[in-house]
Amino acid sequence: MRACLVSINLFSLLCDGDIPASSSTLGQITKYGGPILYLFVMGFILFGILVWVDSGSILPRRRPSSATSDSDRPIPPDVATEAKLVSESRDLLRVLQVTKSYDGDNVVDDVSFVVPRETIFALLGPNGAGKTTTFNVIRESLLFDWRVHLLTMWIGGNIVPNAGDVLINGVSVIRHPTTARLALGVCPQFTAIDAQLTVRQHLMIYGRLKGLRRGGELERNVDSVMRATELDIFADRLANKLSGGNQRKLSLAIALMGTPHLIAI
Repeated sequence: MRACLVSINLFSLLCDGDIPASSSTLGQITKYGGPILYLFVMGFILFGILVWVDSGSILPRRRPSSATSDSDRPIPPDVATEAKLVSESRDLLRVLQVTKSYDGDNVVDDVSFVVPRETIFALLGPNGAGKTTTFNVIRESLLFDWRVHLLTMWIGGNIVPNAGDVLINGVSVIRHPTTARLALGVCPQFTAIDAQLTVRQHLMIYGRLKGLRRGGELERNVDSVMRATELDIFADRLANKLSGGNQRKLSLAIALMGTPHLIAI
């Protein structure tokens, strides 16, 4: 508002007594300097708050869910049995009565399941059944394109469920997203690479984001992942110079950094 008033010189804000206004005086704190300073200060404060909240603070990442009109509907016996087994399970991935709605419509409605270790799990169903939303809830805010991650850091994650929780290796992605992130690798559906980085540079950056220490630990992890995905011969090639198949290999290699317990593809 102050910058707007200065720009149209309302209330003679550009004037200083009998001294004529000039371009050299526009940066003063009483003119454009004040709004610019507010912008910088508020930018740092808000960014700090968003990083703090997303890192798993004492603030809840969602409001407590209220009971809906569907809460009293009869639950099929097999669904109730599965939900009970999930609540008592100690498997690697546990989806606990997750509900996600948009504009009042439940896209994911009270879904529960577990995925044991050393298991390949897939969701099958027609278009619009909520498969992608369910997986997005599982990996919520854990997609490691670092530019998108920083820009969306944020609004509390990509998709936070309205009710329920997701536990990865016993850690909640709602209450402790940073810790849960270390146990999850994500290979997105569409290739998310930087054209100006080499294969090795990609893995070094994502390895650091996954918490690997500089030096031997990071280098050993990068080398082993490149050998496992047969990208070691392209280690110093720019990502945009790779073939389509090798770019997908790079996406998989990124997901494998840090030896995560769970990989979402």
